[in-house]
Amino acid sequence: FCGGAFTLICPIYVSETAEDSVRGVLSSTLALFIVAGILFTYIVGSFTSWSVLSMISAIIPVILAIGMFFMPDTPRYLLMKGKDQEARKALKWLRGAETDEQIEPEIKAVI
Repeated sequence: FCGGAFTLICPIYVSETAEDSVRGVLSSTLALFIVAGILFTYIVGSFTSWSVLSMISAIIPVILAIGMFFMPDTPRYLLMKGKDQEARKALKWLRGAETDEQIEPEIKAVI
């Protein structure tokens, strides 16, 4: 259940927030982590019971879910809702930009 929820949310958030130069790589890593999770499940599952395996497997998704509460909404979503200032603030935070001039070309590309 935890893994399934993130395979829906993660690609959308990454595609809307990642810079063009790294978007493809970040999107591809999702498949890599899914395969690594399956391998982890097979290895750990051979040594533990299914209930312990379920709890161990839920640790990382739960931590990520809690962390997502502190992430800003995507700038594209905020611009669609007419919240231009919030979109600029979110993009500035996501890019680590110091000035609005650094993010203006990207804001204009989304609009």
